[in-house]
Amino acid sequence: MFCKNCGNQIPEGVAFCAACGTAAAPAAAPAAAVAPKADKSGLIKLIAIVAAVAIVLGLLISLLGGGSPKSVAKDYIKASFEGDYKELYSLMPGKYQKYVEKELYDDDDIQERLFENAEKEADELDIKVKVKNFNQFYNAQKKIAKAENKEVYGKNYKISVKVIDVKDMRSSELEAIQDRYDTDNFEDYVKADKIKKGKKVYVSVIIDGNEDNNSYVNAVYVVKYGGKWKVSHVGPDDREKD
Repeated sequence: MFCKNCGNQIPEGVAFCAACGTAAAPAAAPAAAVAPKADKSGLIKLIAIVAAVAIVLGLLISLLGGGSPKSVAKDYIKASFEGDYKELYSLMPGKYQKYVEKELYDDDDIQERLFENAEKEADELDIKVKVKNFNQFYNAQKKIAKAENKEVYGKNYKISVKVIDVKDMRSSELEAIQDRYDTDNFEDYVKADKIKKGKKVYVSVIIDGNEDNNSYVNAVYVVKYGGKWKVSHVGPDDREKD
């Protein structure tokens, strides 16, 4: 390099010009190192794998477990209180909804009366609904239940459902349930031989409202049907008899 004052050549590494003593120009600072971009492909792959595993586990739990006796019992009681018939039927053995629609209300005249009664009940609660098929009937029932609950308990009501006890079902109780489904009416919808064991789940229900309150205990009869827990029926608290 050369001296910026007198032009004399300055050897590399020398701090001052030998001719005039002027300080040598500082060497250019090295270019700042650029940090390499983080490779996110590995993280993205990991997230994808975790998500896939979660989906598979969820499907396995759904297919194999069918929920626990406690969760199924609680869901059934809540659906009953809310008038959610589709949810109720999905928690019962086999194709229970089809049994209701194809066996209990298969006749056109019976269906018509059922739908007309739903419209009449809704009208008495100042609810306008149109009920010409089962989907409209199920939607109407949820609206009716909500209106009835508000009428009894007030607008700001809350329902609390808690499992307080679980007992194994007696063999006689399980056999009675199997016998109930072992009929010609249920033949195409519920297979009695798929019912293998049963539990009685005792559920405490507390309803708090600004106009009224209520509390009671139900025994929910839950059976293992084809590997899934399903609700057969609901009865009163009978623990004092045991």
